Amino acid sequence: MICTYMKSIHDVKISGDLGNKVIAGKVLAKSGLHTYENNKKEKKFLFYLGVADETGSIKVIVYGRERYQRFQEKSCYLFRNVIMDKNVMKVTVKSVISKTAPIDVPENVEMEALRLGYSQTPVCSIGQAIGSEEKTSVSVKGKVREIGSVETVTLKKKQGATKRKEFQLEDSTGSIRITLWGEDIKQLRGKSPGDSVRVVNVKTNHYNNSVSLNSTDFTRIFKERVVSKQKNKQKSKKKGEFISR
Repeated sequence: MICTYMKSIHDVKISGDLGNKVIAGKVLAKSGLHTYENNKKEKKFLFYLGVADETGSIKVIVYGRERYQRFQEKSCYLFRNVIMDKNVMKVTVKSVISKTAPIDVPENVEMEALRLGYSQTPVCSIGQAIGSEEKTSVSVKGKVREIGSVETVTLKKKQGATKRKEFQLEDSTGSIRITLWGEDIKQLRGKSPGDSVRVVNVKTNHYNNSVSLNSTDFTRIFKERVVSKQKNKQKSKKKGEFISR
């Protein structure tokens, strides 16, 4: 339920103005940090959120590295004093953010918010990923060729053991091994060899003259559905999937 001092995401996207009201939204996706230069040629940081409520989803740009740890996926927040710019909500140093009660977001709206948040990481070819420097953050897409079994390994410099699962991804430029660690293994649920997937926010790993990709705290894997150009794009959308173009 939207209170009188609040404005729904649906309404603010129509009006393009928040006025003196607030938005309550659930963070479904958070990108990695991005850099940009301001007018003084100073290096600054921003990141993207996919936020949703009961009525819709919206892309949010948050300026400032200091806010990065404050926003957590699946947590809900009140947004005050934000800037609306063409259906994008901008959080600046003047914005006021506070946690709020849980919000029940419909499943289809959650998926919209996920796409908004994670689409901000550009996808490169597997060939480009292989040619990238050590620990470069990349996103790739391709066809799953092979999925390994779960292994338990002991990591150096860390106590205890963790679980690991590997799979092979291929596109027209090459093939690469992707290693998922710990809870990231769950990202492969519902995926099988032959599926086309988009893998966002993984890092390159160089070892013994070979390059692989490691999962990070922000790794997400989305199944894609390849659609022929002749089909109407609106009819080809399917809930819970990205469409490969």
